[in-house]
Amino acid sequence: MPKIIKDVDAKILRAAREALSEGGNYDLSIRAVSSKAGVSVGTIYNHYPDKAMLIEAVIFDDWQSVGNTIAERVSEANLEEDMGFIYDSLVAFYKDREDLYDHLFENKLINLGAIFYRCTGDLVTSIRHALRNSFKAAGKEESEGTVSAIANIVYASVNFRNMSKDEVLEAARKLL
Repeated sequence: MPKIIKDVDAKILRAAREALSEGGNYDLSIRAVSSKAGVSVGTIYNHYPDKAMLIEAVIFDDWQSVGNTIAERVSEANLEEDMGFIYDSLVAFYKDREDLYDHLFENKLINLGAIFYRCTGDLVTSIRHALRNSFKAAGKEESEGTVSAIANIVYASVNFRNMSKDEVLEAARKLL
């Protein structure tokens, strides 16, 4: 009878994330992930058919995590503080993973473009959700166009590193 392992996906992803980042090497050994997760190599391959799919799952899980953190943030303070929080969260997220993403991209280990395209949509949706909540908490009238425009400004400015936090907040103020 097969052994039932609780939260096996979470264990595998956590172990893969650790294995990817150890020593700045960013190479992934399925055996190392297996050992760290306390599961067999076969169990990993049952959930993730190849190494690329496991790496993609780790990246997608990270993006979902930052998106959830942003989406769950409902402030009673003010809209500007919330936009600053979103900006700071994205900057920290990218900064923490910059070397990993550069390594994966340079070595063509996975199709980062396709992953980022999929993750970006989810992340911008999370930002829009957080902004809608912030508008409500601030008692401001919201329009979908304004919320979408601000979400895209915040995301794009961090992603392309072309605007400072103050410039993003000033652009958002103009839309309000």
